[in-house]
Formats: sequence, C-alpha cells, structure tokens
Amino acid sequence: MSVKINAKIIGIKAPIVVKTTNKNMRLVVKANKALANASDPVEKTDLQTLGALEDALTVPYECIVNILKLTKTQANKLDELEFDEVIEFMGRISNAILNNEDDDGKVIDTADSKK
Repeated sequence: MSVKINAKIIGIKAPIVVKTTNKNMRLVVKANKALANASDPVEKTDLQTLGALEDALTVPYECIVNILKLTKTQANKLDELEFDEVIEFMGRISNAILNNEDDDGKVIDTADSKK
C-alpha cells in the first residue's frame, strides 16, 4: 500500500508516493518515540534531558529524509525549517503511514493501490 505526502514545505511541488512498508513504519515509530521521550515529564538528569532533546531534533529529521528519500538539497531545506514545522511535517507523515491515508486525509482504497 502507498500514501501520498504533500512536501511543498520543502519545495517539492508534486506529492511524494510513500509505501507503507515495515521499514517506514519503524522509522515513524522511532521518530514518535524520540518526541515522546523528550516531552516525558519524568525527572531526568541534565545529560538525559540533553540526550532526549538531541534525539527530538535529530531523529524526526533523519526519518523524514529516509522515508521521503530526499536529495541533499531537499534535506538542507528541511534542516532550515523551524523545529515546530519539522515536527508538524513528521506528524503528517506519521499519520499518513500509520493510518493508511493520504496526507490530505483521504483513506486509501486497497483495491486501487494494487493497480
């Protein structure tokens, strides 16, 4: 099955078709885990807090680059976005892949995806 991701935020005009493979699902879960760990209210040492923050900044970026198979130029555009924009973009990708719906919220018809 595949989903379409709108990547205009990084200058890509046409939607990117992304397969909902195990690999892409693992990447999405990894990014969500890093974000959840950074926002976990459990007290952490300063080093643990910095590690969680580093993961929250790095892991979603790397996952987006891998899932969308971005070129270096496209990855640089992603890197220049504000943190909130990257997180929102990762959220849209995550929702599309985990819920099998295009970035615009349309549910994918599995019969159509096999054509």
